[in-house]
Amino acid sequence: MPENEKKKREGTQDIDLGPLLFLLIACLLIPVAVKFHDAYVKKQRVTAEKVGEERRHKKEMEHDSNKLKLMKEEVIVSRSFKGVEREARNKLGLIKPGEVPFVVTRDKGESENIKDKKNKKDRNQVKSKKE
Repeated sequence: MPENEKKKREGTQDIDLGPLLFLLIACLLIPVAVKFHDAYVKKQRVTAEKVGEERRHKKEMEHDSNKLKLMKEEVIVSRSFKGVEREARNKLGLIKPGEVPFVVTRDKGESENIKDKKNKKDRNQVKSKKE
Protein backbone atom coordinates (compact mmCIF):
# COMPACT_ATOMS: atom_id res chain seq x y z
CA MET A 1 0.00 0.00 0.00
CA PRO A 2 2.75 2.43 0.55
CA GLU A 3 3.48 2.20 -3.15
CA ASN A 4 -0.12 3.18 -3.98
CA GLU A 5 0.14 6.24 -1.78
CA LYS A 6 3.38 7.23 -3.44
CA LYS A 7 1.76 6.97 -6.85
CA LYS A 8 -1.19 9.14 -5.74
CA ARG A 9 1.16 11.71 -4.32
CA GLU A 10 3.24 11.83 -7.43
CA GLY A 11 0.17 12.61 -9.58
CA THR A 12 -1.15 15.38 -7.34
CA GLN A 13 0.34 18.64 -6.11
CA ASP A 14 0.33 19.84 -2.50
CA ILE A 15 -1.68 23.02 -2.04
CA ASP A 16 -0.67 25.51 0.63
CA LEU A 17 -3.88 26.24 2.57
CA GLY A 18 -2.43 29.20 4.55
CA PRO A 19 -3.29 31.99 2.05
CA LEU A 20 -6.65 30.41 1.25
CA LEU A 21 -7.53 30.19 4.92
CA PHE A 22 -6.45 33.82 5.39
CA LEU A 23 -8.74 34.98 2.56
CA LEU A 24 -11.64 33.00 3.97
CA ILE A 25 -11.21 34.52 7.44
CA ALA A 26 -10.80 38.03 5.95
CA CYS A 27 -14.01 37.63 3.93
CA LEU A 28 -15.86 36.64 7.06
CA LEU A 29 -14.44 39.38 9.29
CA ILE A 30 -14.74 42.37 6.93
CA PRO A 31 -18.57 42.59 7.12
CA VAL A 32 -18.41 42.31 10.92
CA ALA A 33 -15.81 45.09 11.08
CA VAL A 34 -17.94 47.29 8.81
CA LYS A 35 -20.97 46.82 11.09
CA PHE A 36 -18.93 47.72 14.16
CA HIS A 37 -17.58 50.81 12.39
CA ASP A 38 -21.08 51.92 11.35
CA ALA A 39 -22.33 51.47 14.93
CA TYR A 40 -19.39 53.51 16.25
CA VAL A 41 -20.00 56.33 13.76
CA LYS A 42 -23.72 56.39 14.62
CA LYS A 43 -22.92 56.56 18.34
CA GLN A 44 -20.50 59.46 17.76
CA ARG A 45 -23.14 61.34 15.74
CA VAL A 46 -25.79 60.85 18.42
CA THR A 47 -23.34 61.98 21.11
CA ALA A 48 -22.47 65.12 19.11
CA GLU A 49 -26.16 65.92 18.67
CA LYS A 50 -26.77 65.54 22.41
CA VAL A 51 -23.83 67.81 23.24
CA GLY A 52 -25.13 70.44 20.81
CA GLU A 53 -28.59 70.18 22.30
CA GLU A 54 -27.20 70.56 25.83
CA ARG A 55 -25.26 73.68 24.79
CA ARG A 56 -28.37 75.18 23.23
CA HIS A 57 -30.40 74.48 26.37
CA LYS A 58 -27.67 75.98 28.54
CA LYS A 59 -27.68 79.19 26.45
CA GLU A 60 -31.46 79.37 26.69
CA MET A 61 -31.28 78.94 30.45
CA GLU A 62 -28.68 81.71 30.75
CA HIS A 63 -30.83 84.00 28.61
CA ASP A 64 -33.90 83.21 30.69
CA SER A 65 -32.05 83.75 33.97
CA ASN A 66 -30.80 87.15 32.74
CA LYS A 67 -34.33 88.05 31.69
CA LEU A 68 -35.61 86.98 35.10
CA LYS A 69 -33.01 89.17 36.84
CA LEU A 70 -34.11 92.17 34.78
CA MET A 71 -37.75 91.51 35.59
CA LYS A 72 -36.97 91.21 39.31
CA GLU A 73 -35.09 94.51 39.20
CA GLU A 74 -38.02 96.08 37.39
CA VAL A 75 -40.42 94.81 40.08
CA ILE A 76 -38.17 96.20 42.83
CA VAL A 77 -37.99 99.60 41.10
CA SER A 78 -41.73 99.69 40.48
CA ARG A 79 -42.38 99.04 44.19
CA SER A 80 -40.07 101.84 45.28
CA PHE A 81 -41.30 105.40 45.76
CA LYS A 82 -39.52 106.61 42.62
CA GLY A 83 -41.03 103.81 40.59
CA VAL A 84 -44.54 104.56 41.79
CA GLU A 85 -43.99 108.26 41.13
CA ARG A 86 -42.74 107.57 37.61
CA GLU A 87 -45.76 105.39 36.83
CA ALA A 88 -48.12 108.05 38.25
CA ARG A 89 -46.54 110.76 36.13
CA ASN A 90 -46.19 108.77 32.91
CA LYS A 91 -49.35 106.68 32.85
CA LEU A 92 -51.79 108.74 34.89
CA GLY A 93 -50.48 112.21 34.05
CA LEU A 94 -50.30 113.26 37.71
CA ILE A 95 -48.16 116.22 38.76
CA LYS A 96 -46.67 117.51 42.00
CA PRO A 97 -48.08 120.57 43.73
CA GLY A 98 -46.61 123.70 42.21
CA GLU A 99 -45.79 122.11 38.87
CA VAL A 100 -47.38 123.44 35.70
CA PRO A 101 -48.68 120.79 33.29
CA PHE A 102 -48.14 121.29 29.59
CA VAL A 103 -49.02 119.27 26.50
CA VAL A 104 -46.57 118.73 23.68
CA THR A 105 -48.08 118.70 20.21
CA ARG A 106 -46.39 117.32 17.15
CA ASP A 107 -46.16 118.79 13.68
CA LYS A 108 -47.55 116.72 10.82
CA GLY A 109 -44.06 116.21 9.43
CA GLU A 110 -42.81 114.36 12.51
CA SER A 111 -43.34 110.63 12.37
CA GLU A 112 -42.14 109.52 15.80
CA ASN A 113 -44.93 108.32 18.05
CA ILE A 114 -45.08 109.65 21.63
CA LYS A 115 -45.60 106.14 23.02
CA ASP A 116 -42.54 104.86 21.15
CA LYS A 117 -40.48 107.65 22.65
CA LYS A 118 -41.75 106.82 26.16
CA ASN A 119 -40.96 103.13 25.64
CA LYS A 120 -37.43 104.01 24.55
CA LYS A 121 -37.03 106.25 27.59
CA ASP A 122 -38.26 103.48 29.94
CA ARG A 123 -35.89 100.94 28.37
CA ASN A 124 -32.97 103.34 28.68
CA GLN A 125 -33.79 103.92 32.34
CA VAL A 126 -33.87 100.14 33.01
CA LYS A 127 -30.57 99.71 31.17
CA SER A 128 -28.89 102.53 33.07
CA LYS A 129 -30.06 101.09 36.39
CA LYS A 130 -28.75 97.68 35.35
CA GLU A 131 -25.30 99.08 34.61
